[in-house]
Amino acid sequence: MWLFQKSISKQSSRKQIDFEGINDELLKINRNEYRAILKVSSINVELRSDKEKDAILNLYQSFLNSLQHPLQIIVRIRAIDINKYLEGLSSKHRSKDKTSYNKFVKKLVKTNRVLTRTFYLVIPITSTDNYLLVTEKANLRCELVKKSLSNIGIHSQRLSNSEILDLFYSLYNPEKSKTQPVSDLVFDALIKANY
Repeated sequence: MWLFQKSISKQSSRKQIDFEGINDELLKINRNEYRAILKVSSINVELRSDKEKDAILNLYQSFLNSLQHPLQIIVRIRAIDINKYLEGLSSKHRSKDKTSYNKFVKKLVKTNRVLTRTFYLVIPITSTDNYLLVTEKANLRCELVKKSLSNIGIHSQRLSNSEILDLFYSLYNPEKSKTQPVSDLVFDALIKANY
């Protein structure tokens, strides 16, 4: 069972997501299925020389061949809200040059959508061991993946409990998440209420 799967039945979003909880930077899917999530940077290979391209591709191939467990790669593409950037820019600078720059950026955004890409790696852990061994296994797998990716020049960071919750919240409530982001206090309240 992968982390993000489309459901063909019409159910509430909580039933579609089908996870039991989040604890110790692990998403618990059911009794013995867990997922750790890494947010990873990207490399623009097209800007590299041929030797660098070959080296990066060889390292990536070695990384994939060294894996002893499956891995899910998620690419999230979202439109950027440029209004906050423009508001911050216009409040700092009131000159005519900045005003014309603001107009240029607004015109550019109206004619072309500005997109951002975020990359995630989902690392599955299936275990009937006690929870302490599961967390150790997850930590070990995450560290091995992070080290292998750093050899390629890709930076990675494991998502915290609140970041995992925020990821799901923003995936299933994209418009609401822009105006009402999940805070650590909300996350703590959900944990206390046995979410």
